Amino acid sequence: MANAYSAFSPAMNVAQALCTSNGQTIPCSPLIATFGIGLVVALVVVVLVMVVSLWKIFTKAGQPGWASIIPIYNTVVILEPLPTP
Repeated sequence: MANAYSAFSPAMNVAQALCTSNGQTIPCSPLIATFGIGLVVALVVVVLVMVVSLWKIFTKAGQPGWASIIPIYNTVVILEPLPTP
């Protein structure tokens, strides 16, 4: 039973862990690493677009733009009633 836990160590390469089955190394495509990197890049782009969009919404509403990146405070600022003219 101890052998099952020692087969995967934190120092093991992620690609090596994905390409190992029952302790035996199997052929692994570089497509796995490319997909992972592409997924991370896509997520970073989506997050940046959302931050920039929310920042512009806050500034058009007359609120400070930096308030859009603070998780709970941005909801409080959004829910504040607008001043009546």
